[in-house]
Amino acid sequence: MQPIVARPWGAYIAGGCVAALVLVFVMIGLAILAVALAVATVCLTACTIALRSMWRQYLKEK
Repeated sequence: MQPIVARPWGAYIAGGCVAALVLVFVMIGLAILAVALAVATVCLTACTIALRSMWRQYLKEK
């Protein structure tokens, strides 16, 4: 008969919960980064279109 081995099941469960929380925070961070990148892209596109229009108008007046 083998002796009963005590395993730290509470530590395993706590470690899994901590890992899940870290994963959630990383995913939220990546989502925020994606939104910031999308907003920056839209702003850059709008500025480029506006500057192109201003440049064309400037060339017509010249």
